[in-house]
Parts: sequence; C-alpha cells; structure tokens
Amino acid sequence: MQKSKERSTRRKTEHVFTITITAARVLGWSMFCFGIVVLTASMAYASAAFAFIGLGLVFWGAIITYIQTGDYVKDTLLSASVLPSLETLSQIIKELDYKGTAVYLPSTYLKDSEAKVYISRQKNTVVPTAEQIQARQNPLFIDKPKGILVMAPGRGLARLLEKTLKESFTKIEMQDLAEKLQKILIKDLEIAQNFEFRVDKSTIRVGIRSLAYKNLLKEIANSSSINISLGCPLSSALACILADATDKPTTIAKWQTSDDYKKLQLEYFLLEE
Repeated sequence: MQKSKERSTRRKTEHVFTITITAARVLGWSMFCFGIVVLTASMAYASAAFAFIGLGLVFWGAIITYIQTGDYVKDTLLSASVLPSLETLSQIIKELDYKGTAVYLPSTYLKDSEAKVYISRQKNTVVPTAEQIQARQNPLFIDKPKGILVMAPGRGLARLLEKTLKESFTKIEMQDLAEKLQKILIKDLEIAQNFEFRVDKSTIRVGIRSLAYKNLLKEIANSSSINISLGCPLSSALACILADATDKPTTIAKWQTSDDYKKLQLEYFLLEE
C-alpha cells in the first residue's frame, strides 16, 4: 500500500515537472516564431522599429527555450535560433550606416532600466550622457550625439543570471562579482565548465569554457556579417552585467575563441563619461 502511494506521488511530481517544461517550451517557441513574423513585417514595411521589436522577441524566445531547469536544447538548435537574429541586427546597423563601436550602457542611464547598447553614427564613438538619453521616452535614435539605441543581444540571459543570483548586479562590489558569476555560470545554470575573471584598471579580461555554446561560437567566429562589437548572447550578457556593476559604459574590446571553439576569450573596456 505504501509503495503504491509512493509511485502515485512520484507520477504526480513527474507530471507537474513535464507540464512546467512544456509550458516553457511553448512560450519560448511562441515568442521566437512571433519574432520572425515581426522581422518579416519589418522588411515588408521598411520599419526599423518593427525590426528591433522582432529581434527582441527572437532573442527572448531563444533564451527561454534554451535555458530550462534540467532540460537543455541542443547547441545546434541554439545556433540556428540565435544566429539569424545577430546577422539581421548587424545588417540593419550597417544599412543605417552607423559606424561606431557598440557601447553597453548602465541601467542608470535609462528610464526603463533595460539593458541597451548605443552605437554612434560616426566611427569615433562619443557616448551620450544619461540626461541626453532620458530627454526622450524610450528613444530609438539619439540626436546629440547622433546614434542609435538598441536592445542588448544578451539582455535575456543577463536577466536570467540576475534572477538566479536573486540580487541586482548594481549592488554588487567588483571584488565579489567574479565569485558570484562563477557560481551562477558553472554550478547553478551549468552554462560554463570554467570561468576566469581579471580586472586591470579599466580593462576586464574574462575567459569562459562552454560546451553549450560551442557551435554558436564557431558560427559567429566564421561569419563576416556579424558586428563583433555587439558580441554573442553570452559576451553581451556579461557586458550588461559589467556596465551595471561598475556604473560605466562598457565596450567589448576583444572577442576571440579557441581553435576548438570551446573557450571564449573576452576583453571589456570601461569608458569614462
């Protein structure tokens, strides 16, 4: 009788877990598919606003589908889902003729506290002040200095890391950040197998060994159409986190993979206002 009850309880638990995972998959794929529809509409109507909304939905859908408790989507599916979005975003920026390096802004610069990237019209990047950005409600284009403000490719992953940590990155001291990131990436989410973090004045060097991102890193490294200063979802998420933790605009100064694409070497540079 006791064994029968235990089997019944186990079946109920497994059933609830299956429903939760299935709901996450449905949500992730729904957002991804709807994002593709919006992207298609943006091309039909030549709308930059639709394009960025579609890209945001695609990124969120890919992240939600990929990272789920106890169930990971294959790396090849992650590459197929994320790569077109990165290429599309890079193509839009190129077509609009914005030549500056992508600058990740701290959440204090933005009214909605969303992770965003500023790209200047000219090659020599001049970062706008928080007051210039907040002068308009959710601006896409900045007039002085002229540039564009887009959602960070790694925004969804950065949010997930913060949610897992249960603490805002804006409240974490730099000397504690490496330890906390190592725990989240390796132990909690199992995204990485190894994590290195070194601070040298305004330069932060990061090394990540990740089998989960191997195929995606390979595709990005071999692509000539992706704006590498935007980074990949993983490097972009870390740029968002560093910008918030230091309260300084942050750029990805170096993005390089190992020969087997299992390790990502990153160099971030903190800009002064």
